[in-house]
Amino acid sequence: MATKKDTAMAELGTPMAVTHVLKFLQGVSLFGLTLQLKPSIQTSVRDVQ
Repeated sequence: MATKKDTAMAELGTPMAVTHVLKFLQGVSLFGLTLQLKPSIQTSVRDVQ
């Protein structure tokens, strides 16, 4: 993730939260960019140092 430009990863608390984020934020314009969201294969976010 650290090497991918304009990319972020977020860890949400419940599967329902993921469903809502995908439903309501997919395709939204933010700071001149269009959000493109997809669930990760990873089960949790790890700290990058």
